[in-house]
Amino acid sequence: MASMMGGMGDAMKEQDRAVGAKKKIEDEMAEKAPGSIKPFFPCCGGPVGTMDKCICMVPADQQEQVKSAIQKLQEVSIQTSPRLALSCCNRPLVVFESLDVMRFICKAVDGAVSLADPYAAMTSRLCLLVTYWSCQALVAASEPGQEALVSRGGGRGLKAVQNAREQSSTVSGPDGTHTESKKSVKEQRLFRAHNNAHVETKVMSEQKRKTTKKDGTVVVTESKSIRKVPHVPLCPLRIRSEGTAFTLLVASGLLSLSSRVSRKPRPAVH
Repeated sequence: MASMMGGMGDAMKEQDRAVGAKKKIEDEMAEKAPGSIKPFFPCCGGPVGTMDKCICMVPADQQEQVKSAIQKLQEVSIQTSPRLALSCCNRPLVVFESLDVMRFICKAVDGAVSLADPYAAMTSRLCLLVTYWSCQALVAASEPGQEALVSRGGGRGLKAVQNAREQSSTVSGPDGTHTESKKSVKEQRLFRAHNNAHVETKVMSEQKRKTTKKDGTVVVTESKSIRKVPHVPLCPLRIRSEGTAFTLLVASGLLSLSSRVSRKPRPAVH
């Protein structure tokens, strides 16, 4: 009994040390990181005060693209308006739901902003790309239960958290029929192994029903279903340049994009 308590105490001390070390790194990052990226890039163990710390939050096949985008964003924003990078990375206003929506916005941004400022169009696209993955990092950092991840059932470099529930019932009808039913639901949440970003939720349902009639006839029915629900984080950002304003609202499946250019107004795109 004493040895068991001692083992539990050692485990708790080890956990406290790990939490303390992580907190220390986060504090250093918050102190030394560039102001424009403080709100969006939680520390992942990279060099403190450099852009490298945010790259591990990005899928491996897109790391170079995002790293290049960050560098170009800095260069272009200095040439045009330094407020552009800060406003889109620091002041949440616009909400988008997915990479597909982001691509849609990029096309609209190119068409509208280029009328006023060709550099602004390019900068806005780069900012969208960088901000999308920074929002993914925020979602991954705030996902509940990620400390309990298990390496099973995911595949493709994924981890999974699983839970199951069952429900049984027995009903006797006035005509003498007797029905037994059992329903089980298994839920599997998939996360990327390298950064714990939530990918999708898979729900597997199975239902069995056994009906015994008054004359002894037995009818057995079974049904199974598998439903995959992609995880869609809501990511805030602001796109802002001189003479141009954008507002995007994604809610209940309705996408509305309106753009306003100071010299040549454009109609809303729905």
